[in-house]
Amino acid sequence: MVSLRSLVAVVGLIASPVIAAVTPAQIADALNQLTSKAKDIQPVAESITFTNSLLLITEEGPYAEIIAKYTEIVTLATSLLSRQDGTPVEAGADATLVLNSYKQFVTENYIAFEILTDKANFLVRTAFIGLRVADVLDEVEDVYITIGLTLAELVESRAEEIDRQTNTLLRALNRCISQHNRHVGTTLPGVPDDEILPPNWYM
Repeated sequence: MVSLRSLVAVVGLIASPVIAAVTPAQIADALNQLTSKAKDIQPVAESITFTNSLLLITEEGPYAEIIAKYTEIVTLATSLLSRQDGTPVEAGADATLVLNSYKQFVTENYIAFEILTDKANFLVRTAFIGLRVADVLDEVEDVYITIGLTLAELVESRAEEIDRQTNTLLRALNRCISQHNRHVGTTLPGVPDDEILPPNWYM
């Protein structure tokens, strides 16, 4: 099973070319980097309206920015998880440090997913946009599952609580994906199923 060792390498926490054991503080700092990126998505998601959601047709607007941000998270996390190190985190203060960082990671991602789930109501007639968002969220799900499983393995003393946090996060993410997929097969008003929309049809 992959670990969070590579989280450290990408954010510059290991300066030496010699791979050393990752400390709990480094794991926490690396998680915080991903948490910050997830938090940055929240105001963009809040800004979504029906009109600006349609700008994704021209790769603009809040949905384009959100897709780009989640793609960045997936790319970063995949790189971070690509180099394995199974250094365990000892029970006590070290385990608590990592757990608290993971809780914050879950909290900020949960908020972003809940906002996106609510905003998906704007996509009732724009299934193609929902599918674009769902596609990137599927990739996010894969990497977040890996992070959760890895942390539970590394921090064995707090594994049960980490699993609960992971399950909470994944439930919110699954709701978000389902909401973006639920209008598959719908079309825009007055537009045949097989017709490609002109870039400025909504203006």
